[in-house]
Amino acid sequence: MVNRGTSAANQLCNGAPWIIHLSDIENDAVRRNARRSRRPASHDPRQNVLNL
Repeated sequence: MVNRGTSAANQLCNGAPWIIHLSDIENDAVRRNARRSRRPASHDPRQNVLNL
C-alpha cells in the first residue's frame, strides 16, 4: 500500500523500516484498501500481525 501511495509512510534512510502513523492506519479509506489487498501471513515468527 505504501508503494502504491494508498498509505502514507516514510523512512529515515533507504533500507530502514517504514514509519506508518497510527492515525493513517485508522483512516477508513486505508482500512478498506487493506482488506482488499490481503497478502498471506508471513511465516517469520518474529513478524507481528496488525489486525485491522
